[in-house]
Parts: sequence; C-alpha cells; structure tokens
Amino acid sequence: MDNDKDLRKKKFPFFILKSKTARDVGGLFLFSLAVYLCAGIFDIMNSLVLFSNSHEGLKIDELLTVLVFMPFALVVFFLKRERETNKTIAYFREALHESQYQTHMLSQEIADRKLSEAKLIDLQDELQASNRGLEEAVIQANALAIKVEISNHELTREIENRIRIEKALRESEETYRLITDNATDMIWTSDLLGRFTFVSPSVTHLLGYSRQEVMLMRIDDILTEVSLAMAKKIISEEFNRIIQGDGNQPKSLAAQVELRRKDGTTVWSEVHTRFIADSHRTIIGILGVTRDITERKKADQKLLYMANHDSLTGLLNRKAFIESLEVEIEKAGRQGYPLALFFFDLDKFKHVNDTYGHEMGDKLLVAVAGRLKAAVRASDLVARIGGDEFTVLLKNPDDIFRAQIAARMVAHLSRPFRLDDHIVDFVFASMGQALFPEDGQTAQDLIRSADLAMYEVKKGAMHHIGRAAP
Repeated sequence: MDNDKDLRKKKFPFFILKSKTARDVGGLFLFSLAVYLCAGIFDIMNSLVLFSNSHEGLKIDELLTVLVFMPFALVVFFLKRERETNKTIAYFREALHESQYQTHMLSQEIADRKLSEAKLIDLQDELQASNRGLEEAVIQANALAIKVEISNHELTREIENRIRIEKALRESEETYRLITDNATDMIWTSDLLGRFTFVSPSVTHLLGYSRQEVMLMRIDDILTEVSLAMAKKIISEEFNRIIQGDGNQPKSLAAQVELRRKDGTTVWSEVHTRFIADSHRTIIGILGVTRDITERKKADQKLLYMANHDSLTGLLNRKAFIESLEVEIEKAGRQGYPLALFFFDLDKFKHVNDTYGHEMGDKLLVAVAGRLKAAVRASDLVARIGGDEFTVLLKNPDDIFRAQIAARMVAHLSRPFRLDDHIVDFVFASMGQALFPEDGQTAQDLIRSADLAMYEVKKGAMHHIGRAAP
C-alpha cells in the first residue's frame, strides 16, 4: 500500500512514460493543446477584426499598438492557458497515476483471484479426495459392520453350541461316573510306565485294595509273573505295530491274565486294553477294562480237563495223549533224546465185570490208574485210551531207568487189589513197549508198534513186558 501511495504522489513528465498507455495519453494531450492554441489565436484575430469594424475611427497606429500589445496579451493569455493546461496536465497525471494504481490493484486482484482459484481448485481436489476417502471409509465401515454382525452371529451360535456341548459333556461325565461307580468291571487308565492314573471303585471288590492304594501301585504289582510277561509282550507288539505305521488306529487288545489279590490269592480276569492318544495322535497311556472271569475260567478249565481227561480215572484220554505224544516226538526229534512208550491192557478184566459188576470194574480201573501214576515221574504221561487199555510215555529215559520204571509198573500191578470187601488177585497186565526213534517216528507208528508188542507178550508169561521185533 505504501508503494501505491508513493506512486500516486510522484510527479513525472508524461513524455518520459515508457508504458504504451502513458504515451497514448501524452499524445492526446499535445494534440488537444495545439487545437486549443489555434482556437485561441483564431479567437484573438476574430476579435481584432470585429473591433476594427466597429470602430471606424480607429487608426492604424492604434491597430499597431494593439498588435504590439498583442504578444503581451497572448503571453498573458498563454500564461493563463498554461496554468489551466498545467492544471489539466496535473489532472491527467493524477488520473494516469490513479489509472496505473487501479491497473496495478486490478492486476494484483486478478493474481490473487487466480491464486485463490488455484487454491480453491486444490481445496476442491482435496475435498473430493477426502470425500472419496470418506466414501471408501464408509464402505469399509459398512463391510466391517457386516463382518462384525456375521462374527457376532457366529459367536452367538458358537456360544450356544458350546453351551450344548458343555451340557452334553456334563451329562456324559455324570453318566460315565454313574457307570464307573456302579460297574462290576474294573475300569482303569495308566501312563506308559504302568502307573495307574484312574481306577473305578469296583477294584475293591475285584482285588480287595482301596482306590487310594491302587493309585499308588503299578500294573506290575497286581499281575503274576506269567501274566505280566504275556501282557508286556502283547502291548509291546501292538505299540511297535502303531509306531511302524502298520495300523492307522490303535486296536483293542484282549487277554486273560491272573491278578494278585490283597489277601494273597489270585483271580483270573479278562482284560481289554487300548492305547490312548492325544490330539496329535501321540500315545500317552492305556485304557483298560478288567472283568472277573474266575468262575468262567474254572468252567473253561473244567471243560478243557473233561475234553482231555478220562472222566473215570482222571488220566489223559486217547485224543489228548496222541496230541501230547506228537508234541513230545517233535521236541525229542529236535533236541535228539529218546522216548519210551508202554501199551498194555488188563487180562481177565471182563471177569471182574461179570463177577462183581461194572461198578467194581470201574473201581479197579481207578485203582490201576493210581498205581501207574505212583510208578512214574510227574513229567511222564499216563493215559487211558479206552476200556481197560492204558499207555505210559517216558521222556528222555536211558536204558536202566526205562527198565526200572517197567519193573516198578509190573510190581505195582501184580499186587492184589482190595475193592471194598473184595480182593481181586487174578488180574494182570501184559505190556508192549516201543522206542523212539527206532520203532517209529510218528505217534501212530509208535502206538502200533507197542500194541503189536503187547499181543506178542500175551502169548507168553503173565506180568511180562515185551518189545515188538524191529
């Protein structure tokens, strides 16, 4: 603003103005001044003529006088005109200065407006960018709101599902607890070191121990040695099968084992076990269900005994004896030791049945079985293979021992039998013997050789032992 004021106050000749506008204004001013001077002179000349015409008596010297003074008049006139011209010039200069100032201000305003317009355009661009960003933010916010709504819905559904699962889990736990607390079977878990991690209350009925006592024990403490070895073998094989990838899932294992009770007795049980795996399918323990099968075991043993033993004498029957003989032949052939088979029947046994009755004959058979078992070792086999026929198998006997056992059996069977109030002294035995491997290498061959030898003996003396001719 100070510069603008100085510009208005500054006086300078218009003819030194360098701008095109100033030069145009100066030229116009000079032209106006020339016209103005010419008009003045014309007016003066016209006035003189009028003056001379109106004054006829005016002399020429007077006119000359007038002309002499005319320059002075003109000077005065021009001085007056100059003052007016200066005023006019000053006015034009002032107007010029004002015009230049207005032009400068207008240019400044135009520049400011352009700057403002540029800023306004930038601001509009920024506003549009902000609006676009706001729109995007609103869109994202709406999308986020939708996601939150979906997440809330899913969370609500997850919470409801979890509540149902927890309720089902509590019901399952209550059911499981009810089952384990009232089950007669012992339900248990252990780690891989055999330490119990859970045991149901039924353990007290099965083993006589309290739950607290069993939780301080290991599986080794309640199994007999034979059952422990068998259990370790089964579990180890299954564990190796899973580790080697032979099976995708652990399978249930079943075994019959003998358990030690707190009072020192034993009880037979059937155990079903299964490996426990965590969420990473890593084996972390064993789950087991143990059932008391003592009565069933006794019944099975009784059935097995009845299937393999003569119901009257308690000796092995024909089927069990042949199976045992085949096993012993295979073992003897592998280890290279001999076997001795004795085969005999009771002469005049029919006379006992006919004279004293079949009941007395059965008592005689029982007495014969007792004397035969007393004559041999516990490891030797004695069997009744039918009627009054008996067999004895000696394992790994030398010649002297075989002869001693044969003589002992003949001596035991030669003594009279006291059957109630009766004495039976007329029954005797004829024995045939066969040796492995000389007289046969199969069970049937040995029995046939011993049978042939017995019939050869029957042709000779009583209470005699013979061997079939090779």
